Amino acid sequence: MGQGEQMRSAKELREAREAAGLSMAEAARLTNTPYRSWQNWEDGKRRVPGWPFSWFKMYCKLHGGG
Repeated sequence: MGQGEQMRSAKELREAREAAGLSMAEAARLTNTPYRSWQNWEDGKRRVPGWPFSWFKMYCKLHGGG
């Protein structure tokens, strides 16, 4: 995955979380991931793994965000 794709995913993840009205801590709890991992994903420091990204995007669509 290229840097542009990584940043796009991080941006999409943040936008979906914010649209759902969730804090990073709340989003991390929903996906059963450590807060620090979520923070690294949104900051673009780490690649967002496929499963939490897909699951969270679906959650946001079903609950009125993203």
